[in-house]
Amino acid sequence: MWKAFAVLYGLLFIFMLSSAFVTLPPEIAVQLSSADRALFYAGLAVEFAAM
Repeated sequence: MWKAFAVLYGLLFIFMLSSAFVTLPPEIAVQLSSADRALFYAGLAVEFAAM
């Protein structure tokens, strides 16, 4: 049972993190560099692989 919870929690974390990144206000989004975006996508890949 705990494994199903861990997978669902991981999927929820990935969804919430990606939706927060996509819905950033424009004044904050323009301040993000390409390195910030690359770090975000690398973090998503690591979270997905760890899950």
